[in-house]
Amino acid sequence: MLVPVALVGLVLIGAFGGTATFASADEARMDVTESDLHPWPFTVTSGTLRCHEGGKVTFTADRTEYAVNPSAEVEYPRIDPLRRSADSVRQVDIRDAVERGLELCR
Repeated sequence: MLVPVALVGLVLIGAFGGTATFASADEARMDVTESDLHPWPFTVTSGTLRCHEGGKVTFTADRTEYAVNPSAEVEYPRIDPLRRSADSVRQVDIRDAVERGLELCR
């Protein structure tokens, strides 16, 4: 059986919330809102998580794509400007965003 190399326009609703879109074999993305990630780690109310080749996870908001995990920081600016503060010292945990993005890589 032959399997197509690219899946264009396929949209899936995951059990974990958000809408995952697979634009090609090596790029997957998911639109997320405050109700999809717990705790919500960003100062914006929604954006797009994306998995790039090599497990690089990014978050796009306001037309800018930011690195969510260290491997993405080589190509994208750090997510720090969009990180919510938990208190005066700590930022809100971003692990859920990283995990969701890595799920898209599979």
